Amino acid sequence: MRAIIYHQHDDIRIEEVPIPVIGPGELLVRVAGCGLCGSDLLKIQQRAAPPVKLGHELTGVVVERGAGVEAFTPGQRVIVAHHAPCGECHHCTHGNVSMCAAFKSSNLDPCGFAEYVRAPSEHVEHVTLALPEILSDEEGSFTEPLACVVRAVRRSALQTGDLAVVVGLGTVGLLMAQTFRAAGVEVLGLDVLPERLAFASEYGISAVNAREPEALERVRALSDGRGADLAMLTVGGEAAFRQALDLARAGGAVHLF
Repeated sequence: MRAIIYHQHDDIRIEEVPIPVIGPGELLVRVAGCGLCGSDLLKIQQRAAPPVKLGHELTGVVVERGAGVEAFTPGQRVIVAHHAPCGECHHCTHGNVSMCAAFKSSNLDPCGFAEYVRAPSEHVEHVTLALPEILSDEEGSFTEPLACVVRAVRRSALQTGDLAVVVGLGTVGLLMAQTFRAAGVEVLGLDVLPERLAFASEYGISAVNAREPEALERVRALSDGRGADLAMLTVGGEAAFRQALDLARAGGAVHLF
């Protein structure tokens, strides 16, 4: 099969590699599509030491199942997460599953940017989901980033009618704004790119240019002068961080997503 293999930051190749062989409790999944995450790009830009497994926002179809697997059948469309926590350690029991040692050491074989992946037994048991027919493969690939967004929104502990300002309206920012809105939270989006502001409006998200004085005025108007209950940053940079501090109310919060 073909797979994208990272050798170094300026040497990433499409190569022929063996199709993984599965064992008991495992699945062989033919990849239908895989999103390109900002963390994948970050590993390349930071010149991570190989081997680096890239690609984790994937959907696919079960091709083969190992002995003992009953929850999934060949031909079934699935979503498979890239890591699986133990569920029992201190981090897991405190809701910090991404800090779990098992989570950090587990992965798909070889990666999402391949024609086939082997889902280890712990992945099959805990982090593999059936992809409903109502969703396309492309839509299903948003499951992992959306799950990260949902977790952040839940941890924000905002109440109905509170104001969240989402700074940055890229893919994650748009998901964040929609999720806050679905939770009953008032949302204002900020970005500096006109095309992103226009795109946000197509989803019914109120948005203003982050560089305009109107941004602070809108936040004050929406909060009776208090400021945002939460400023959620989905972009980096000192200017965005300082603006978030200015927008948050006294006793509010700034979340560096």
